Amino acid sequence: MRRARGTVGVVAGALALAGVIGALRATPWPSALVIRRVFTKGARQTVAEMSPFVPT
Repeated sequence: MRRARGTVGVVAGALALAGVIGALRATPWPSALVIRRVFTKGARQTVAEMSPFVPT
């Protein structure tokens, strides 16, 4: 019984992964969201580093 439950979990995980990969290939918006997040993170770090040098 325990082995069957593990197999179902592996199959469900594989199907979920296939769905995510399919969505990434079918439409451009998931990739755009990832790219936006990367640039936003970099911008936050830059602002944090440069904030002491902002003139008053």
